[in-house]
Amino acid sequence: MTTLSSRPLLRGIILLAMLWVVSPLSPAEPTDVRFQAPRIIAFGDVHGAFDQLFRLLRDLDVIDDSGSWTAGSTHLVSLGDLLDRGADSKKVMDLLMKLQSEAPAAGGQVHVVLGNHELMNLTGDLRYVSKGEYAAFAEPGAAADVPEAGGDQPPPGFEAHREAFLPNGAYGQWLLQQPSVLVVNDTAFVHGGLPPLAATASPADMEATFKARLNELLQLRVVLEQAALISPNVDVSDSAKQLQARLDAEPSSTKLEPIPPALVADAKRFAALAKDDLFSDAGVLWYRGTARCHHLLEAPVLADALSNWQVSRVVMGHTPTPDHRIRQRFDGQAILADTGMLTEYYRGQPAGLIIAGSSARVFYPDTAELADRPDPMPAIEISGLDAETIGPLLASGVMAPAADAPRADGALPVSVAMGDTTVLGLFQRGGKRDINNQLAAYQLDRLLNLGLVAPVVAREYEGKRGTLTAIWTQTIDEAERTALGQGPSNWCGRGNIFSLMYVLDALIQNQSRQPTTMLYNRGTWQFMSTGHAKAFGRGKGFPAYLQNAPAVLPLAFAEALRALDEPQLEEHLGDLLSRNQRRDLLKRRDELLKTWKIEG
Repeated sequence: MTTLSSRPLLRGIILLAMLWVVSPLSPAEPTDVRFQAPRIIAFGDVHGAFDQLFRLLRDLDVIDDSGSWTAGSTHLVSLGDLLDRGADSKKVMDLLMKLQSEAPAAGGQVHVVLGNHELMNLTGDLRYVSKGEYAAFAEPGAAADVPEAGGDQPPPGFEAHREAFLPNGAYGQWLLQQPSVLVVNDTAFVHGGLPPLAATASPADMEATFKARLNELLQLRVVLEQAALISPNVDVSDSAKQLQARLDAEPSSTKLEPIPPALVADAKRFAALAKDDLFSDAGVLWYRGTARCHHLLEAPVLADALSNWQVSRVVMGHTPTPDHRIRQRFDGQAILADTGMLTEYYRGQPAGLIIAGSSARVFYPDTAELADRPDPMPAIEISGLDAETIGPLLASGVMAPAADAPRADGALPVSVAMGDTTVLGLFQRGGKRDINNQLAAYQLDRLLNLGLVAPVVAREYEGKRGTLTAIWTQTIDEAERTALGQGPSNWCGRGNIFSLMYVLDALIQNQSRQPTTMLYNRGTWQFMSTGHAKAFGRGKGFPAYLQNAPAVLPLAFAEALRALDEPQLEEHLGDLLSRNQRRDLLKRRDELLKTWKIEG
């Protein structure tokens, strides 16, 4: 909630609000957001990192040393989040506004796709505005405003910053002219990702609807501020919650003053718009499913969106990549370009994506590297290692006790080092059957291309046989997550990761599923499964704990299961599972395909 208070600020906002009501911005007309270009250069979230952006564009020959356009007919695409956290957001916007005016004369264009932080500033959510950002708007030598009694001290530049981001302010007006979605050639550009909504509307229709609703929301905000029903120093989201509480209050309530009848309709509309899907994590500015949801769940969501938008791929920012390199998912259909350009905060690097024809290359000015394509994003990645490289480290790395205490299930946290690389692991003692079952679950996971089971190998530690499982350094389990009341937002457009775990447990008849065997990366909330020592039982029955679980089988998972046969299982699991265990697994596969609802 933004609660900084200042009488001069209040007077200024009310004056500007009155002027705007006299001549409001009209809702956006339906416009085409499709363009053709011989070459595209795109970059991810800047967050006020002016120096890094300037160097990137100069080294890519987009600008010269004076910051003037030199890229000819190239189309330059910013993926949003120019604002917040860094100190030089104003300089970043000024540069892009200048380039927008210069590029057309050379046949080029500059597109600035809105990000969630642009939306936040437009709607008064100032949680991430740094003191340096405010200071950039302050008059030289300006001091902080004197607050009202009980108010916090606004930083220098706060008032001017807020005025600049009003709908008729220098930067607010400019941002409201920028698109929320963009298509150049056969590539879509959005800030967050492509949610299920993208399968129901064209890019042009989605843009027109977004702008119309955003303008309506901001106009209603002014009306309600003038009526003193909401405060100009409280963001739209919190203002809407306060209004909704008054709308829901009993008429006889003495705690909340009723809204005047003439303004009830406006208050209801404002509260509804503030919760609109287009402004939430179901919209293209906030959605993280394309970047983070499991590929079996998210692939059909992306496929439907790409088909509806008639594009072959989407490029997005918003979700920083773990190694600060431009990455790709879904065989290049999704490209993640947020590399943490604001190095002082994200410890990342600037990066540019260069698209010409069907090829996409990546440039990193810090190292002068020009990569042939974005790096692939593996299903499970631990300490920058994928399944192919982490296995040898687990098998041969030097093990040593970790600082963490033994877990409730008896697993011992250990560090595993090889050369300059160290990962965190869990060593679990066990007999041959338990070890084989753990290994079989992981090998089956890889055979099915699930990326759900944690990497595991057979090892000895302190003279005891068992398994060594790789985990993230920020790992917490389901029991800890629940106790802390934390967890990921519901990014995924279809289902959740538990639905995949249920299918896997049913397939391998895992009777020992516990919250401690369900692990999360606390930084990204990626999920992986452990604890399969008591799996691969007899018969075609499913584990008892699944009795009340949703019997849903994602389509892509069903297709992978149909492809399983005895020769495959013998080749990949023959040294771990008996012939009877493999036959029973196929019986359970058939039962799953017969009795569970296939969706996707």
